[in-house]
Amino acid sequence: MNNEVEYIRAIFRDRNFSELYRTQSTVINEMLMIDNPQDFEDFLSGENNIDETAFWLFYSAVHGESLLIGGYEEDVSEKITNFLKRKLPENIFSLIRDYLRNIHVDVDAENNLEEIIGLCNRHLSDTDYSLCLDFDNTYCEGVYFLRIALKNFQNRSI
Repeated sequence: MNNEVEYIRAIFRDRNFSELYRTQSTVINEMLMIDNPQDFEDFLSGENNIDETAFWLFYSAVHGESLLIGGYEEDVSEKITNFLKRKLPENIFSLIRDYLRNIHVDVDAENNLEEIIGLCNRHLSDTDYSLCLDFDNTYCEGVYFLRIALKNFQNRSI
């Protein structure tokens, strides 16, 4: 994947967004909520560009490195639990399992996601793991990305 990342960085340097779509259409389609190359061409014809920071957030989700949580998904408890159970060692997951209930996301109303992630991180404070939550509203009202970082490895995500 390292060669792929370098290639994508070169595409961004060259601002060759057509090549980016050709090689990363799954990521672009998810990010822009589009379905096909014509929709992408329409996007570009409006003098729009691809935001690189947003791209890498969606790239990480498409490749399973993070969990994409929509801004209006309501109860995301099961989705988050399944992701963390798959990514964390059992002994670490067991420290936060009981707090992964009734997690609601609605960027316009009830939203306790950040509070729950903060609570989980307090319970993970004596471990090498932490939960990181990123928010992006570049192309929509907002989406969250949940990832796990290893503290002793300069916050490298797993």
